[in-house]
Amino acid sequence: ARLKPIVDGKPGKIFLMIGTNDIHMGRGELEIAADVVRILDAIQAASPDTKVYVQSVLPRSSEYRRRVESLNSALHDVVKGKAVWVDLYSAFLDESDGSIIDIYSNDEIHLTGKGYLVWSRVLAPYVGE
Repeated sequence: ARLKPIVDGKPGKIFLMIGTNDIHMGRGELEIAADVVRILDAIQAASPDTKVYVQSVLPRSSEYRRRVESLNSALHDVVKGKAVWVDLYSAFLDESDGSIIDIYSNDEIHLTGKGYLVWSRVLAPYVGE
């Protein structure tokens, strides 16, 4: 719904992160991935010279691990040939329990300042392309 004003400006790059709220609302991973394909197709149609980067969904609490990993796998597959995949998940994952690393989030969804620093470091090479 908010895409038109963005693509009307013919941006050089779009960084898309989508899906964590959809998971929380109970939507299926394949349904979410199909929505991302529709968004990517709409961007391509409206602004064909825009380079799109799809960022993985970040870890949340450990109870979401399976769903987040499933969604990231589905997203990784559907963006091939349509966008550049950016793996943020592995930089934020606490391997010991499958949640987001504690210092990167106070509530297991929103980032802290330290979390935003990690995010910016992961994105920096893509911003500079």
